[in-house]
Amino acid sequence: MRMMPVVAGNMRETSKEYNLLGYKIPKQTYVTFAHQYTSMMDSHYPRPREYIPERWTVDKDDPLYHGNAHPFAFSPFGFGTRSCVGRRIAELELEAFVARVVQNFHIEWFGKQLKQYQSALNYVKGPFNFTFKDV
Repeated sequence: MRMMPVVAGNMRETSKEYNLLGYKIPKQTYVTFAHQYTSMMDSHYPRPREYIPERWTVDKDDPLYHGNAHPFAFSPFGFGTRSCVGRRIAELELEAFVARVVQNFHIEWFGKQLKQYQSALNYVKGPFNFTFKDV
């Protein structure tokens, strides 16, 4: 979800005028928090375009540790009072699904590298060349 978030970002409407770093942002302006951009910044994640699952398991003093990033660098479900109400359910379903697949199958990829496409939603076009063999 960090490398390819389902949506590019969250949009909010300003309730008052703001001055931010010398820029005037008028009241009722739509501002987008771009997850796809922030989650791929070198300043938040070393080697951001690489899939390194160990980011979430290494010690806190490791430069790859995900906790070194800004708290909002990775927020696929939004944040605050308008964050996704289904977040916990979605996370639990993902964890349970991955655990069951890994427990029950030996998985191999035999195709070309997939290409990522971007629009309002991010997606990957198939074919998805996986082989699942019972363990």
